[in-house]
Amino acid sequence: MTTVTDIELRAVIRFFTLKGIKPKAIYAELKGVYGDDVCSISTVKKWNKRFFEGRTKLEDDTRSGRPQNIDLSRSVLDLLEEFPFMSCKAICTVLEIPKTSCLRILHDTLKMKKFNLRWVPYLLSEEQKQKRVDCCRELLNVIRYTKQGNLITGDESWFFYHIPAKSAWAQSRKDLPTLPQLDIGKKKSLISVFWSPEGLHSLVALPPDATYDSTFFCQSILPNIKTGLCTGRRRRTLRGIILHMDNARPP
Repeated sequence: MTTVTDIELRAVIRFFTLKGIKPKAIYAELKGVYGDDVCSISTVKKWNKRFFEGRTKLEDDTRSGRPQNIDLSRSVLDLLEEFPFMSCKAICTVLEIPKTSCLRILHDTLKMKKFNLRWVPYLLSEEQKQKRVDCCRELLNVIRYTKQGNLITGDESWFFYHIPAKSAWAQSRKDLPTLPQLDIGKKKSLISVFWSPEGLHSLVALPPDATYDSTFFCQSILPNIKTGLCTGRRRRTLRGIILHMDNARPP
């Protein structure tokens, strides 16, 4: 089967039109030579009429509106380099293009996919990363010389109310941008969590307008830890417990 372009088909249609052959006969000739690659009978009739009326150009007429030679893929790529978390709908709105064209450019031309983001709490330097590794190794040394069930560790963290971006456009997962911690001024809640190899011992949220200090720690968090110790198979007290709390002052 021969692969044929639109320009070649139109040239053949013009040749037969100048010879005075009717559209149905032209379509039959095209079908016999090119097979399924031939255009429809309505297209043959349309171009037969144009050539009969004196048209000589084989190319399509210039359309009004957005120029056809505009590099939309470059525009989409420039937009994603500045805003990698944009949705396809937002891209269509900014560039004023249909969704089908946007998806074709993203998937076929730019070879991009939508990946789920890997959220990180902070953008750490190499020195900060190494410091965290050293701290973890020191904690492991403490655990080796401590009864496993006697060590309870905990930390507090801010949880934001709004839902951040969860995905971004990229050619591969290694090209994904990182999403740093949100601004401290956003609406959020401080939650403290304490756990051990035995399970969760305490989960406490800081009430609105309250201060996270030694009083709150002794009155709200320690009783929860003690209650958590008593819910296991055997009742326990805080005696002999090593409590590790990140960045908290001693009560």
